Amino acid sequence: MRILHLITSLEPGGIERFVLTLIRNMPSDQFSIDVCCKGHERGQWASIAEALGAHVFLYPLSVLHIGFARNLKRLLVKGEYQILHNHLGVYSGFPVWLSHRVGVAVVTTFHSTDFPPHAPWARMIGLRSLRNIYGQLSIRYAVRESDMTVCVSKSVVNSITRTDVALASKCRVLYHGVSNPDLPDKEARTAARKILGVPEDSQVIVHVGRFAPQKDHMGVLDVFEAVSKTCPKSRLLLIGDGELRPMIEREVVKRHLGDKVVFTGYLDQPSSILPVCDVFLFPSLSEGFGIAALEANAAGLPVVGSRIPGLTEAIEDGTTGFLHEIGDIEGMARSIVKLLGNPELARRVGQAGRRRVQRYFSEETMIEHQKQLYYECLGIAPGATGEA
Repeated sequence: MRILHLITSLEPGGIERFVLTLIRNMPSDQFSIDVCCKGHERGQWASIAEALGAHVFLYPLSVLHIGFARNLKRLLVKGEYQILHNHLGVYSGFPVWLSHRVGVAVVTTFHSTDFPPHAPWARMIGLRSLRNIYGQLSIRYAVRESDMTVCVSKSVVNSITRTDVALASKCRVLYHGVSNPDLPDKEARTAARKILGVPEDSQVIVHVGRFAPQKDHMGVLDVFEAVSKTCPKSRLLLIGDGELRPMIEREVVKRHLGDKVVFTGYLDQPSSILPVCDVFLFPSLSEGFGIAALEANAAGLPVVGSRIPGLTEAIEDGTTGFLHEIGDIEGMARSIVKLLGNPELARRVGQAGRRRVQRYFSEETMIEHQKQLYYECLGIAPGATGEA
């Protein structure tokens, strides 16, 4: 079965990690997966996808869509793809229409409750309003006309269908899954902290996410600053990169936190670092699901974050973490201080999260669900090799 994933780019992020996971783990004797990027560059993970055997194409999407339409149509026909797996959010409707014109089935997955513009032209004041109108029509069309419409959480279903019961009935929820890393022994933990430049006896608070407004890195600093007043041995580890990183670096210097905050940049496998930390902080303003929080739970970390749609499905409040209202800096700081001051509580909450991930959100379960979805989309029995 030949499948083409349509995304913005292979810059590090949640959608991109999901696509790479499928490329890496779907059985190659049953599935051939390629990627088409509609952004202005393929992204730094394109080389990883190619090393795993995928072809990565770049067809930028402009305002008029004309060149993009011509190139995508040619690719779908020439590549003999049976399924287009569409991840374009606001722009999802057009690929659905185009794919059906050439007889290719479409799976559309929505990963977020919020779709901020990426292209510079889409951020212009006048075009931004038009983009919002276009987005509403495009998303509704994609939900209605895709052969399969998938959302990564119930919160995403509610967001994109806007309580339209008929439209919501077209959607199914397939949660993303994560791997469960091995937990390090004391020697490995010491070695890892040394590499990171973090003292062995420090209490490490970690955050994973691109430096973008949605992730609220200023809120991360506010919470950490409040925690450090009570827990002087605390350190903050920021994993990720993005356009707002220079601003956050300046803010760290301004607050005289430079000796307590470590910037790692992007890490291909943050799960290798998480187990040597103590608490995961995630005060996001919006999340489709909160896959980074699941990865933290999988590594045995308690999560402290925002009580927002999506994250309330990933984290069981009071059991695998503690959730607070958006902007509740004092509440999040209190929860972290409580966890750092009570290692047994932190261990119990983290282990509960690890068990929950193993039971409901494993990578193996996600892969199996995706395989079944593709076969169902084409109306063929799982494992069959013939044409639909």
